[in-house]
Parts: sequence; C-alpha cells; structure tokens
Amino acid sequence: MGRDKASLAFDHLTLAEHAAAVLTAVCSPCVEIGPGRSPLPSIQEVPPGAGPLAALAAGGHALRIEFQYQGPVVVLACDMPGVTPELLALIAAADTEDSVIPEAEGRLQPLCARYSPMALATADRLVESGERSMQSLLAAVPYRRLAEADWAGVARADAFRDLDSPDDLATLDP
Repeated sequence: MGRDKASLAFDHLTLAEHAAAVLTAVCSPCVEIGPGRSPLPSIQEVPPGAGPLAALAAGGHALRIEFQYQGPVVVLACDMPGVTPELLALIAAADTEDSVIPEAEGRLQPLCARYSPMALATADRLVESGERSMQSLLAAVPYRRLAEADWAGVARADAFRDLDSPDDLATLDP
C-alpha cells in the first residue's frame, strides 16, 4: 500500500476505527495490536511490525494477563473492511472447541478467524522459537474450516477482500 493502512479512510471512519467497531459489536474485551490507531486499548507486538503471528501472540497474552480472559480470541485485520458484525459473530459462535478459520475463494482467512486457547499457547511457543508465519500455526493446531456455504448467508462474496494497494481502496464499495 505504501502507507499505514490503519489510518486510511473508509465509510467516514479510518480502517482501524471500522475494525474496532465491528469487533466491539461482537466481542468483549477487545484490544488493538498496533500503535493505537483505534479507540481500543492498544498492545504492541515485540518487535513492532513482527507480523500477524506475533500480533496474535501479543493480543492473546494481553487478554489473558491484563483482562483475565481465558477463552477463544477473535482476530480481525483492519484491512478487511467488508467483514460485518454478522459475519464476525458467526465465526465467533461456531460450535467447536477448535479454532475457526473461514475459507473464501479456496483460501483460508487466518486474519479474520477465531483461535482457541490451545492455539494461542501454540502461537506463543512458535513466536518464542522465532517463527513468524500464520501458516505454521495452522499446521500445528486443529481448526474447523468455515466454508463459503456456511457464511454466504450473512456476508457478501467479497467480505474477506483485503486492501493491499491504492487501487484496492479506490475500487472498494462500502
């Protein structure tokens, strides 16, 4: 993108504010992993910018320690503005103890997903060992794949479209 995605404008909010609104409509407590671009309490992964696996580990740790929260964690990347509270609620409420990873157009969407407490512990161990890939986490933990047919009734087909370029943002339909 060439600039901070979280501060980009979308539908009268920044992407960070939009993601925070979607998350708080479904989850509590909520934290932002990053420099504080939303109204949520912010936690910075170590080192800053270390990637989504480190961010997941930092968020899970903060929720356990600072908020005494021990349950599964829902993740939403701020560059997925098509994700609605209804879609996130469906992911959060899936009937399984395992993590829940939606699939769209044949690809898993690990940055809009629910992670079990076991997955969070595994993320901590992977990050401590130097791993940075979300794929390494998915390879190490059980998860339920949420197929398009499972979520199509509550969201648009492009709900998981992420913004990676200025063209993506220019063609986005709120």
